[in-house]
Parts: sequence; structure tokens; C-alpha cells
Amino acid sequence: ATTLGNLKLGDWVNLERSLKVGDRIGGHFVTGHVDAKGRIQRIEKQGRNITLHIQAPEDIIRSLARKGSVAVDGISLTVQSLHQKTFEVGIIPHTLKETTLGRKTIGSFVNLEVDLIYRYLKGIMDGLELSRSPARLALKKLKRQGF
Repeated sequence: ATTLGNLKLGDWVNLERSLKVGDRIGGHFVTGHVDAKGRIQRIEKQGRNITLHIQAPEDIIRSLARKGSVAVDGISLTVQSLHQKTFEVGIIPHTLKETTLGRKTIGSFVNLEVDLIYRYLKGIMDGLELSRSPARLALKKLKRQGF
């Protein structure tokens, strides 16, 4: 499910060109896949910046890490804090001006994409959980030790 079905003629969307092979990578990896919809619960002004408090499904919250990345409407942002049902991201004036985030209000829905590296690591870990390999035993031991 995405927010695209709610768009009307004239609504703004965020578009960015893809990287080409050989381009310099200077940020988070964003693929444009939508994992879930979130909803803006609170907008907190802090000088010229704002903090968005976004409600998200449980599986998305579990997929985020403080200081990790998340894409909100295709914009790669850093997670400032995590709570049981919400997470927070900070938005600087340039991002507010140049993207749709500056037009969002409390109650607005946003598309969410979890960090690509997390997605791949989770896939590997899930595969190890299902296997009977020595790696699975090592994984259990690491988990018991708090990793």
C-alpha cells in the first residue's frame, strides 16, 4: 500500500534521478520501494528545523535503528529516536523547501522504506534461523550473549 492513490492533479511528488554506475555515493541507499505507509502524528518546530513524529507499523519500527536511515516519501533521513509505535526524524530548512515534507501536516500519510542494508541483513539472518547449519548454532550463541 502506498500514498499514491491519494494524489490529485497538481499535487507535488519527490523525484530524483537514479545513480549511474561509477557515480559517487554520498548518502543512504534508497531504492524507491514502499514497505509501508506511515502517518505524521506530530510536527515539532525547533528553530528553523522541524521534527516529524511518524506512526508506523510494528514491523517497520522493528526494522529501524536510532541513527540509522529511513526513506520518508523517498527522502532519505536519519532516525533520531524510536518509540513503540512511532519514530522521529529531523528535517532541515533546505529539505523542507525542496521536498514535499514542507507541505505535510499532522495526519498526512507518508510512504516508508526501510534501510536497504538492514533488509539484506535481515534476509540473511532469517535464512540462518531456518537452516540447520553450524552458522545457525553460532547465531543462537550470539543471541544468548546479547548480540
